[in-house]
Amino acid sequence: PRFLMNDESTPSPHARWSLHGDGLWRLMKAVAPWVPGWLERPVIAVAAACVLGLCGRVRRSVSSNLRALRPEDRSIRRMTRVWRTLYIFGSTVADNIRISQGCRILSWNVEGPENFEAESDAAGPVILLTAHMGCYDAAASSFSHRLTALLKAVRMPERTEALRKLRAQE
Repeated sequence: PRFLMNDESTPSPHARWSLHGDGLWRLMKAVAPWVPGWLERPVIAVAAACVLGLCGRVRRSVSSNLRALRPEDRSIRRMTRVWRTLYIFGSTVADNIRISQGCRILSWNVEGPENFEAESDAAGPVILLTAHMGCYDAAASSFSHRLTALLKAVRMPERTEALRKLRAQE
């Protein structure tokens, strides 16, 4: 299929199908419309378990961060927290994909909605700041429908050129 075609800017198939490659992103975008909503979270739970079991570097990295935050946790509790972190990340990615495909699945609480409305009609540039507690790409997509001005989300670029190109097309 076209979405699985190799990209010359990605150094190897392994890198392409890593957690930072474009292969998984393309696969998820292709599969998302076919997964019913009631099945999405169980699929993400299984995918998080697979990443936990198969991706040692990711598992060790998240575990190390959690050990620093909660040194009192025993190994089994920490691994449960690692799985939960991966599950939440997967849910965020799924939400981002659904929103990029036009689904209205999230709602936002905006403090001072009158200020937001006034700024959305402003002639000059406006800076919206959000906390890093979820999917800011989804927030940008959602807010872009409510603003009359051009919205640019500033974020750290993806790690691979192929994924940067794919995300730029969204």
